[in-house]
Amino acid sequence: MTVQTPARHGEGPAARLSRAAADAGARMSGWPWWLQVSLIFVAARLVSACIFMAAALQQGTNPWFPPAPDYWNFITIWDGRWYQRAADDGYPSVLPVDANGVVKENAWAFYALFPLLGRGLSAMTGLGTLQALTVIAMASGLGAALVIGFELILRAVAGPSGDEATETSFERSAGDGESPVVAPAPDEITSTYAAPAAVDPVSVVAPAAAVDEQTPPAKAAARKPPATKAPATKAPTTKAKTPAKPRAKQPPKSTPPKPPTT
Repeated sequence: MTVQTPARHGEGPAARLSRAAADAGARMSGWPWWLQVSLIFVAARLVSACIFMAAALQQGTNPWFPPAPDYWNFITIWDGRWYQRAADDGYPSVLPVDANGVVKENAWAFYALFPLLGRGLSAMTGLGTLQALTVIAMASGLGAALVIGFELILRAVAGPSGDEATETSFERSAGDGESPVVAPAPDEITSTYAAPAAVDPVSVVAPAAAVDEQTPPAKAAARKPPATKAPATKAPTTKAKTPAKPRAKQPPKSTPPKPPTT
């Protein structure tokens, strides 16, 4: 049973489109996953086809076809045309060169699997080469979309793994029905973990006072304040100088007189 959103009077085209998309999503939720992925892929291809057809009207002169080509010619421009040539004519046995000996553009620049598949499908179904290549490209894109969709479903069923399995406090509180924990702002984190301010040595409380704040009032009253011992000052010691002893004067030495020479 699908619940449709009731229409509102006077709503604009954007609101109607959004409501229609919501109703379509509610209906598709009960469909198989592969069908949902396929429908989304086909819808995306239709949108791209409309864009290509609108752009083809603005296409000017080119090396492949006249201006304003049709859809099939426009979607095979450039690389698509080379794949068509590889499917129809194969790869050249000799590389084409110009007068200067430089290799010209040729089909060897493109892989051979895509044109081989296009040639085989064209031979089996009778489709043209362009149509066969387009069908193969669409089928390959659909297959890739299904593989990616299946991988996403497996991840959703298996749950997160590795770093994705790490549950944050916000997710735990939200899952338990508690009020979610709001993560702090970057400036709050900076202020919380800022470096501590310089401590003023004058405002430091002595350890004894901190102990008194944690003790009961009775014991705090009975506790005697710690006795502070005044530092002992040493009296300056002066050494008395002893007077120097007077030295006794010695008598001058007398020299005997020399005898007269005759």
